[in-house]
Amino acid sequence: MPDIREVLTAQSAEYQNNAEAWRREERRLFGRDAVLNNDDFPLWGGEDLAENAGKYKARKAQATYLNFPSIHAKILAGHLGRVAPKPDWGTLGDVRERTEINSRPTVAELIHYNCDGVGFDGTQFRAWTTGVQERAIATGKRYALVEMPRRVGSADRPLTAADIQSGFRPFFVEFPPYAVPITELTNGQRDFAVIRTKVRPPSEEWEAVPTNDGYYLLVRQGFTGFGDEFAEGGWWLFDENMEPIPDATGNWDRTNGQIPLAELVAESSQGTSDLVATSGSLTMELGQIAVALMNLISARNFDAIDAAKSVKYVLGADKDGFNLMVEHHKQNAILIPVVGSINAEGKVQIPQIYDGSSGAVAAEVFSTIISSTIAEAHEIMVRQLTSEADSSGRSKEVGFGEATSPLLASLAARRETFENTLIYFAELRAGAATPTGSVVWPTEFELAPVVAKIDQTIERMLKLGARSATLEATLIESAAKDDGVWPDQQEPEIREQLTASLSAVRPEQTASVQQLTASGSTLEGALESVGVAADQIPTLVGGSPDGSPDQSNPDAGVVVAGEGAVSAIPEGEAVGAGNSAAVVPPSPAVPPPAPQVDLSEVTSRLDALAEQIAALVGALATKQAEPPPPPHQQPPMVIAIPQSVAPGKRITMQTESGQPITIDVQPIPPAEEATTANGATP
Repeated sequence: MPDIREVLTAQSAEYQNNAEAWRREERRLFGRDAVLNNDDFPLWGGEDLAENAGKYKARKAQATYLNFPSIHAKILAGHLGRVAPKPDWGTLGDVRERTEINSRPTVAELIHYNCDGVGFDGTQFRAWTTGVQERAIATGKRYALVEMPRRVGSADRPLTAADIQSGFRPFFVEFPPYAVPITELTNGQRDFAVIRTKVRPPSEEWEAVPTNDGYYLLVRQGFTGFGDEFAEGGWWLFDENMEPIPDATGNWDRTNGQIPLAELVAESSQGTSDLVATSGSLTMELGQIAVALMNLISARNFDAIDAAKSVKYVLGADKDGFNLMVEHHKQNAILIPVVGSINAEGKVQIPQIYDGSSGAVAAEVFSTIISSTIAEAHEIMVRQLTSEADSSGRSKEVGFGEATSPLLASLAARRETFENTLIYFAELRAGAATPTGSVVWPTEFELAPVVAKIDQTIERMLKLGARSATLEATLIESAAKDDGVWPDQQEPEIREQLTASLSAVRPEQTASVQQLTASGSTLEGALESVGVAADQIPTLVGGSPDGSPDQSNPDAGVVVAGEGAVSAIPEGEAVGAGNSAAVVPPSPAVPPPAPQVDLSEVTSRLDALAEQIAALVGALATKQAEPPPPPHQQPPMVIAIPQSVAPGKRITMQTESGQPITIDVQPIPPAEEATTANGATP
């Protein structure tokens, strides 16, 4: 029989091949510092030097990680969670709404509203299983053990209702796949499992938790592979040194000898002959894209920062000439000598100055790569949902809006099995002899809501960066080919037309369309968002300023004022006399066509305003300075006259600028004497 240490340290082939990948995908799903403090955010050349340590720290502090794995996992698991059925806990009792629990709660309610603990601060069953599924989507699978609190010294005593109410009841503990180095099944029945987890030796006094994981050995009753000592089945705890912990053992009498361990798989897989696996991650490629995008954005930002420094490189200068230039530069000299030197060919070589800012990568390059990377992530998300053996694209599926997702159906089926296993063992561990609880999940899920969520999320990301007409044209081409409407014979011409039309979109038109949703998806809201005066909006949409139909415009639309005005008109009839013909749709179930926004009027006004501004700027640029005012309009100058000059005489003097000036000296009139309140002169 094998030594128990060999069992505790054994690793399955799947664990050896995938343990690091499981940790990596879990890290990328979590994001935050888990990504920044690992190889996902590598050092650049020279950043490992002491003098450059601050640069790497600054880059890390500004890094942006768009967490595609988390977004995708939350969309998938969250959509399933919205339609999740309420489980039947069988012998454990009914589950009422919290507001209706006015008496002692049932065991089912204790577990349902606090499934991962025995206190009052745990997680509800539906939220907990949704979280487990999110993490399973990333790592491929997760384990959950139906646990019971340890009762040292009284473990063999039968469990009573009072025990359950006081906290001795089943609860669920989640384990990542890398925490289970080995587990084996025979005919679908789990024989044993080893779990690496923190263990605390039983003691009346608190002791620090060991820094290293201990060993949790689970053995099925009747499994003889480890000898008679473990043939009765049960669980054993060992410390980090693989020494048994006293009184840390128990049996599976309440579970019919079975190990109460459930497994949730995201995607079943057999792996390959070189890479053994039983499950696969659904976010591995998205994690790769997210990490690449994070480093690309970091490169873009710091490329701009380095370029902003405008470092100057002096090419071809010798040491003396360079030092002379630096010396004059430090002295803020207006003239700086550039000394030439004689090269090896005997020719005079004049130093050339190169500005480092010109080495910056063009913004369009980064913008195109970032946008295409985000678009790639979007394509992966959608393809996972829609791919089928007989489908080459979601647009080719009949009735896409009502089509079902094979991936969502598969995830729901596996989650149903997972939850039924948990309910089964929870009933057994709570004392039920014959469990009756179960949960039934739906088997069909509409694609449209999930794809819409993905589209909205990716659209927001694309708005973070500059647009690329070339990239958008490529995306349109891909979609058209996927729809089967792309004419191959005219491919170059159409591609050129697409790029040209996207490049010619006016910024104000783009802004108006982007603001259309925020303004209520109406034409009036679009015109208001681009600054059209409120009194002009009814005219532009086909009505008069007072809201009545504009009869001068035969193509004007009907402006119906008042709530319910249209609904009062009989089906299929025109709006009342005096209005232009507008027929009410016969069926309210058919959505009206999206409003067509005609911005030609707004654009023409903006063009006229731009021409006026250009004319004004041109006039100001060519305007000549006005001549100085005539002498009689100039302000008087103050000139000092010697006291010896008698009034009435004419003298000639020079101003400070040397200009001669003739002055007629006039007497100064006497000032009026001021008096005080009592008439006295002050």
